[in-house]
Formats: sequence, structure tokens, C-alpha cells
Amino acid sequence: MFSRANGLIVLYTYIYCLASTLIFSFFIHLAKLDIRSLSFDSKEEEILVLILISPLIEVYFFQKLIIDFLVNKKINWFIDIIVSSLLFGIAHSSTPIQFAKGFINGYFYANGYLKLKKNSSYPFTGIFIAHALHNLTVFMISEIGRNL
Repeated sequence: MFSRANGLIVLYTYIYCLASTLIFSFFIHLAKLDIRSLSFDSKEEEILVLILISPLIEVYFFQKLIIDFLVNKKINWFIDIIVSSLLFGIAHSSTPIQFAKGFINGYFYANGYLKLKKNSSYPFTGIFIAHALHNLTVFMISEIGRNL
């Protein structure tokens, strides 16, 4: 069941990832983030890919497949988080700064996934929601920045 406690885990995961992204953007002047390095044929395609497809694929690969595999191997939970975070960071990096941001966000997603896995049968759904909300918020901030 998706309880209030699980909802808070999703909310905190979203907030921590968004805070990480905003801090990196503000202090390191990465206002363009990763989002502008991609090109799309239409705004609809951009929204579909950034807010639905990417989080779906990323949560499936970086949290569900990797963490579930490591959990089944009885690896220490901290190692599970670090491996998932490292791979998430590598996948989101073209610079060391983007790697750091990706690693930190990957840490929050992996940690949230493990907490939800322990508390419910919906860890994938919860982290997908947090990731999609994060991407939606970054997209909206990016759009506002483009129009200023």
C-alpha cells in the first residue's frame, strides 16, 4: 500500500533532488543544465521524453534492475546505493560537475527506492513519480529562463 509515510519518502526524494539541481545550477552557473544539450522536433516530444520516457527508463535501469540485483545478492545496502549512484552519475555526465550532480541525485533516488522497497510493494512507482516531478520542475524552470 502507498501510505502517508511512503508519500513522504517520494516527496523528500523529489525535494532533495530538486535542491541538489538548483544548488549546482546556482553556484556553478549551470542554469542550462542537461536539458538544453538535447534537441527535439517539438515541445510535445520534449515533454514526453523528459518527463515520462526518461524517468521511466532511468528508474527501471538504475534503481529497479541494479538495486534489485544487488539486494538479491545480499550486498550491503550502502554499496547498493553507491553502485546505483555512480552509474546514474556516469550516465548523466559530460563534465565532472554534471557527474557530481548526477551522483548526488542518483544517491537520493537509490536511497528513496530502498526505503520504499522496505516499506511497500511500489518502490518503482514512487521513485518514478519523484523523478518525473523533478524533470518537470527543471523543464518548467528552463522554459521560464528561455522566455526571459
